[in-house]
Amino acid sequence: MLGGLAQLFSELPVATISAALCYISLIVIFFSPASAALKRAFFVTTPTSGNYVPSYDSLRGLMALWVAVGHMSAWSGRRFDVIMREYPSFMLSNGYAVLFFCSLSGLLIYRSVLKIDDAEGMHNYIIRRFLRIYPVYIVTTICAMFFCTQPMTFNRIIAELLMLRSFGYPGYLNPPAWSLYVEVLFYLVIPVLALAFRKRMLYISGILMILLWFGEHDASNEIALWKFFFAGIFSSEVLDRLKGKISVPLALGCLGLGAGLVAFAAYSNFHHGHYLLGWSERGAAACLAVPLVLVGVSALPSNPVLDMPLLKIIGASSYSLYLWHPFVGMADDPSFLFTGTGKYVEAWAPASSLDPYLVFWLVMLPAMLFWAMASFLLIERPCLSLRRKFLKPRRVQPAPVQ
Repeated sequence: MLGGLAQLFSELPVATISAALCYISLIVIFFSPASAALKRAFFVTTPTSGNYVPSYDSLRGLMALWVAVGHMSAWSGRRFDVIMREYPSFMLSNGYAVLFFCSLSGLLIYRSVLKIDDAEGMHNYIIRRFLRIYPVYIVTTICAMFFCTQPMTFNRIIAELLMLRSFGYPGYLNPPAWSLYVEVLFYLVIPVLALAFRKRMLYISGILMILLWFGEHDASNEIALWKFFFAGIFSSEVLDRLKGKISVPLALGCLGLGAGLVAFAAYSNFHHGHYLLGWSERGAAACLAVPLVLVGVSALPSNPVLDMPLLKIIGASSYSLYLWHPFVGMADDPSFLFTGTGKYVEAWAPASSLDPYLVFWLVMLPAMLFWAMASFLLIERPCLSLRRKFLKPRRVQPAPVQ
């Protein structure tokens, strides 16, 4: 056993230390005298969008894990390729997790936008979005500049720091950030859309979702992603209209059907070397699944799985996990580099005599989680606390004179 640990530390020193720190951190969080205070550090991020459901964070955390494990199995050379070969449908379908990210953002951001009714409201909306997204982005982007095969010219640095990929700049550094640039553009578009079509957003979002599905064959990944933001808006409108009318059995049925559609789409994505469903069919399954899952999760009074404290911590750290996870593999493999075009140089990590499953699930996964938790506590949470300093107080409208 000691020989195996020595070999593990020799091959993956950063990941091994990070995993050990993750286990120690979780023990301290859940079993130390300071447990209550430490848990509150992760559980105080409830947004002000209204009608918030705590299970949203846990769902987002599970989706971030799906993205991370899929990327780690694909980006680690021969070290974990056996996992990719054994479970290709799951590992290669982690893009469905991004769809849920975008749909949740569509739902929550749309609800935030509905509260904008004056200049102060728009100012606060911009500040909240900036402090939520930009700090972790800027730190990970600066780190990525040191692991890129392309030279970092002045123009390139400015483009990365200003997120100009959102407006058509041809390259970007950190591969998972591709969906973030689309989300930033959505932040800019949705206030205008909601102001123009507030009373018709159920129909507008449904129509746009369908039109984008029909037009996605020749579309880029970025354009294809837009329909899921509208799926989130559509889900929000459905929930508002059916508030209090969805029974627990119906909510469970929606959740089960939606999860089943995702599982079937993932299974069909790559099965024994071929696709069981075409591109359009997989897109249709995802478009149906997302509102069903969101409605099901939202309508349940409690969820014994998604309400587990560990999943809440992962959910709170999900954004950091999404952007930081490539660096965990990169730290122990100098051949793993970014190309500067949203892709990566194929890692050449050799096969190891260590059990790949044990190393993957007991070392790499907790290592990624530790980086995410540390990023949340050191970057995200302090920046979120700055909102009190920069937000403008809302003006209270005087009551009409009777």
